[in-house]
Amino acid sequence: MDGQIVRTYKHPLPAFGCDWSLIEKDLLATGCKDGVVRIWNLALEQNEPYRVLKGHDSKVFHVRWNPLVGNVLCTGSDDRSIRVWAVESETCTMILTGHTAPVRGLAWNYEVPFLLASGSWDSSLRLWDVRSGKCLQAIKDHGADIYGLTTHPTSPFMYATSSRDSTLRLWSLAPMTEKLLLKVLAGDSCSDIVGLPDKCMEKEAPLQLAGSVSRSLLAQLQEKNNSVPLKLRWFSELFFSSRRLENLWNLVCIGRGQRESSLSKSYKDGILHIKHLTKHKMAEAQEAEHSQAHKSGVGSGSRQRDKSLMQAADLHLKLGNIKRHCEILVQLGQWEKAIALAPAVSKHFWSQLVEKYVSVLKHENDQDTVTFNVAIGRVREAVKFMTSQSNFQEALLVAQSAEEGNTPVPVQEGSSMNGQNHDHGDGCNDLVESCCNELSERHYHNADPYSAAAVHFARDNAQAAINLLVKSNKLALALCLSRNLKGNFEGVTRAVQMLARQCESTNEYDLAVKLLKNFDPQCLTRDGAWSSLQGLCARCEADEHIRAKIHQDIGLPSPADCAEKAASLKSAGDYVKAMQFYLLSNQQQTGLEISIDMLLKKLEDANWTVDGVMKQLPAVFSVRSSLLKQQSSKQPRTKMLAISAYFGALLALRRGYFAVVKPLYQHAKSMVDLSHSFDPDFPLLSSHVQEELELCLDPSRLHGVIETSNDVGNDVMKRIRHRAGREAESCMCGKTVTDASDLPSHSDDHISTISGTKISGAPFFLEDQRSVLSLNEAIMWAKCNEFSPTGSGERLCPF
Repeated sequence: MDGQIVRTYKHPLPAFGCDWSLIEKDLLATGCKDGVVRIWNLALEQNEPYRVLKGHDSKVFHVRWNPLVGNVLCTGSDDRSIRVWAVESETCTMILTGHTAPVRGLAWNYEVPFLLASGSWDSSLRLWDVRSGKCLQAIKDHGADIYGLTTHPTSPFMYATSSRDSTLRLWSLAPMTEKLLLKVLAGDSCSDIVGLPDKCMEKEAPLQLAGSVSRSLLAQLQEKNNSVPLKLRWFSELFFSSRRLENLWNLVCIGRGQRESSLSKSYKDGILHIKHLTKHKMAEAQEAEHSQAHKSGVGSGSRQRDKSLMQAADLHLKLGNIKRHCEILVQLGQWEKAIALAPAVSKHFWSQLVEKYVSVLKHENDQDTVTFNVAIGRVREAVKFMTSQSNFQEALLVAQSAEEGNTPVPVQEGSSMNGQNHDHGDGCNDLVESCCNELSERHYHNADPYSAAAVHFARDNAQAAINLLVKSNKLALALCLSRNLKGNFEGVTRAVQMLARQCESTNEYDLAVKLLKNFDPQCLTRDGAWSSLQGLCARCEADEHIRAKIHQDIGLPSPADCAEKAASLKSAGDYVKAMQFYLLSNQQQTGLEISIDMLLKKLEDANWTVDGVMKQLPAVFSVRSSLLKQQSSKQPRTKMLAISAYFGALLALRRGYFAVVKPLYQHAKSMVDLSHSFDPDFPLLSSHVQEELELCLDPSRLHGVIETSNDVGNDVMKRIRHRAGREAESCMCGKTVTDASDLPSHSDDHISTISGTKISGAPFFLEDQRSVLSLNEAIMWAKCNEFSPTGSGERLCPF
């Protein structure tokens, strides 16, 4: 640039936003204080606007061309609206309203052409479908005006916003686009996932990708013969937009036998596989040592360390009594000088002296505790100290180094100072495992499930990694990794069932069926047992035609035939099978009545357990919400919700979901009381629920209710333990911590409806759009009780 003006385009008032078209390279759009948008064409030798777009009532601040579809422009104004324009015809095709203050930031998505993000002085970030004008989501996390808004150039589902509240915030659209990853998992073709931009902009078109990143991904897949492992990896990395996920996939590749040289360059900067850990850290140390020597001159550090070892005037030293000389130095606090001379007495004396020094350092919380513990072979003490300081990564390195025989062993009396024995007897495998578990837990509770799972993969513990991803609600990723590893993992069935429920909640029944068929081996049972696909059909809220089609696809009789079969089974006295077929039929009301009758009979037995009831009546809660919400279903609905909430409280206790135990008991208590108001013989006793609720109000007793043996505690504790039983699925144990759930909200503070605590991270609104839970609370509640806390009969699906 030489500073010479090429062209001048004049505006009647100050001009604000401007943007070049990425498709029509000569088109430039500007926004002006007069509310008019002007399009300038540099290919034309004129100083007048090529097109003029009028419609805004106030200043136009930002203008943005659609990066995928030509002729489409959006503009944001101080009139609090966003307009979408067909530029060539100078017509406004959509007005987006919802902001309550001037609009500032605007950003199109580079993969989904109809998706637009906007920021405003009202502190909110909004996502729009410009085809319908619908606001897909409104987020109020900033504490002041949002000015800057941009999309990551290579991770199209990551946004950044800047605000006058002095913060920069990063946002992921993964929850919105995860449906496409589910299609990949369901085996859909790439043409169902990637389409043409113009087609994607049609009003009824399904969600598809249409940008350069997805097109490049498809081209690379074709070069690799559409490799399924690569397809799962690349699409998951595209949607989840996390560098930690790349590290996770690198570790999975190592687990599949891939060489380190074939991994991504970033591997060495992340969590390393246990077999590479010491090698990489040794290279890192050598590099640092070389760098320091280069800076300060070779040998200069050595000369500094060699200055006056001891004062030769010490009498004991002159007399040759080095042991006494060292003891006096210790009394004077000159520990390191004493330790330096101690080997002249014996290695055992040196070791004793170091042990004493370690006790002093430990008392002072000095990090040199680790240094001297490792020197005398007390690796377990070194690891224990590091973990007490929350230095889990360093503790793992020391433990693994000891396991490989790289550290000294404890000194025995009479041992020589010559050479080192690296035989650690039974080894430190248990220490390495303990460090891995603690490091993974730390990442998990810091809301970083990717790193938490990576730690387990680094030790080739794929089962623990998959379980952790399921626990943290990374369900689609858990399925991607399990399919890649071709293993039979415990948590996969549970993950796909929760994902199928997510698809049900958005009426994506075909996708739910495909997922269950692909990942749930028991979804189609041959022995007549109730399956996940039958549960989906029973809960299906679609019209009768769609239900009949789903029945046909999975090999079930039509709803009408199910009704006939149910009547026949009922006449024959087989009420369990009759209930199941009524629930699958178009006569669900009868199935609901039978369900309640059978539940009540089971609960009349004093020795009932949750597992026992659900094993005998697995279909009992598979009733359509639309039926439960009818006024005519009030009494059976109340009874069902009372039992479901009470079962949920027991499950929450045994799974360690302590944050929702009290709310579930409180909900159960209110439903049980209401049930007794119209049925005095209702078998769940309000007094029992109240006793258990009061017991769980004491946090010190709460954790021990399930953990202690059945013969310990009072009658209430024994009753809880008996009814709740033990959790068999490890992927369901322990509190749920989703990623980013530890992030504070700035301006959009919410108080949880069920716990009364301030919500961190994303809130989860219930069906009444007023009641709100934290996402962690909602997931734990739904894992134990599928019905909403509002008592409406609506199902909760935060997965």
